[in-house]
Amino acid sequence: NFADCDAIGSMIAVYHLALSSGVDAKMIFEPNKADVTVKKIYNIIEENPELLQAFVTSDKARDLIGPNTLLIITDTQSPKMVMFPELLPLIKKYSVIDHHRAGELGYEGYLNYYVETSASSTVELVSEMFMFYNSSITVTPLEASIMLSGIIVDTNNFTVRSGNRTFEAAATLKTMGADMIFVRKLLQENIEIERVLAKALMGVEIFGNKFGIVCLDDDIKIQDRTTLAKISDKQLTIEGVEASFTIGKIDNDFYGISARSLGDRINVQSIMEIMGGGGHFNSAAMQSKEKNSLELKEELEKILRLEYL
Repeated sequence: NFADCDAIGSMIAVYHLALSSGVDAKMIFEPNKADVTVKKIYNIIEENPELLQAFVTSDKARDLIGPNTLLIITDTQSPKMVMFPELLPLIKKYSVIDHHRAGELGYEGYLNYYVETSASSTVELVSEMFMFYNSSITVTPLEASIMLSGIIVDTNNFTVRSGNRTFEAAATLKTMGADMIFVRKLLQENIEIERVLAKALMGVEIFGNKFGIVCLDDDIKIQDRTTLAKISDKQLTIEGVEASFTIGKIDNDFYGISARSLGDRINVQSIMEIMGGGGHFNSAAMQSKEKNSLELKEELEKILRLEYL
């Protein structure tokens, strides 16, 4: 749910794995359950009939499910976070490919479970699989570019969680026609979001000489929950900030925190897990229905004092 570039990129990659085995495959997707960038990607896909025909709705997927159907879930560490949870009970065979650490509610009864928490992205994992699974797999330049965008977003332009394998995967996609200029245009923000980012950065508080905290007013409209992550990423460009947190209202019922860190000194994943969320060492988040922004900020500062100050 709220699919990002890594989710759609890895889904397209797995689709090609399936095609290389000579089996029919479809991608189950709903653009209204994706983030802003993925919605832009899907608009481009709609102009490419050959790729578009591979996408189906949840209702269409129900008609295609049979006793031997295999469902492959990518970039999603929990069954409660999948885009279509209503389909899970209908499919007896499923596999998971992911790079997130599993939470308390994990998958059960799967055929295969390939999870590498050290990987930059799920696209990285599936790109590696190409050469081992079937070295003759090819993707179009558009598909390669979408996949590359997944790596770039999840590594924040190759600054976090980027190892040798990350750059090898990016190089593989480049040989398949991935276009960095196209990816950069995909990731451009509209002017309204840029104004929100600029206003948010004006309100950064430096806590404990190394933490950046932005607590947005409740009247600030967040067009997309990834906006919180973008504000946290921006905070890391401030000298002296080793970890950043952005707190805000993400819809009518929920408040959330997006957390980012540089280097290997501050584990934002463990901080978010204490608050009921999760993620990666350098990138994590949480959301709450019970506490507002100020209450979440107070709880966060208390944890930071206990753990790091």
